[in-house]
Amino acid sequence: PKSFRAANKQKFDAVGTGSITVDVPNGVDVSKLELTKVLYSPEVGYTLVSMGKLDDHGFTATFADG
Repeated sequence: PKSFRAANKQKFDAVGTGSITVDVPNGVDVSKLELTKVLYSPEVGYTLVSMGKLDDHGFTATFADG
């Protein structure tokens, strides 16, 4: 299995890979974004997205009013 760490430094083991589609708010509407080669770990009860990986692939993100 491949290991990865969450933002809180907790380590998880991925037991598989696949694809998911996530809804991304774009300011007016919601766009669907397909993420491929994602890691699956049954230990993680939520979806983690690496902003660094998205940046590597040319995406940008804006966080505001949080």
